[in-house]
Amino acid sequence: MVPVVNGLEEKYQDKVEFRHIDANSSTGKSVYQAYALRGHPGFVLLDPDGTILWTGIGEQPAEILEEQIRLVLNEQPEQIVSDYDGLIANLKSTGTSVETGESVSQPFFTPQGQIIKLNGEDVQVFEYVSEEEAFQEVMRVSADGSSVGTTMITWIDSPHFYHSGKIIVLYVGNTPEVVEILTEVLAPQFVGG
Repeated sequence: MVPVVNGLEEKYQDKVEFRHIDANSSTGKSVYQAYALRGHPGFVLLDPDGTILWTGIGEQPAEILEEQIRLVLNEQPEQIVSDYDGLIANLKSTGTSVETGESVSQPFFTPQGQIIKLNGEDVQVFEYVSEEEAFQEVMRVSADGSSVGTTMITWIDSPHFYHSGKIIVLYVGNTPEVVEILTEVLAPQFVGG
């Protein structure tokens, strides 16, 4: 089986050092223990000083790994949307039924959020003062979405986290049409089922 990072390695070779380590070797066992990796394959993104920035366990789509690399490098894909108003305008331009709803609070995100309904499905939008502040919160979301910072979360359905500019968008559900619309307008989710 070809490792999912192969294409990413070529694309980011000038910015990221990739290392492939056999989990069954003595070095691999030490690495797995050092980074508390509890599954295979395991992925670790480190800054130049060796600080862990992100870990992932199990098979990961290349899109998720690339989004994590871009986040660590603080590179964003060409942004279509950078704030709440831009999100609403872009969603409406796709012909999507968009209704604004009430405000929402989450203990793991700093700002008060806004619920919007996309084709009848609730989607939460959190707008930050700056792109940097939003990026810092994105980095706190675990690779599987089960925690944000020190807050552990038990979801009622699959969480889908998106980030663009000053906003983080959270959709909890499994309606493919909603995931497709958010991906089209915002870029692929950085964490989600």
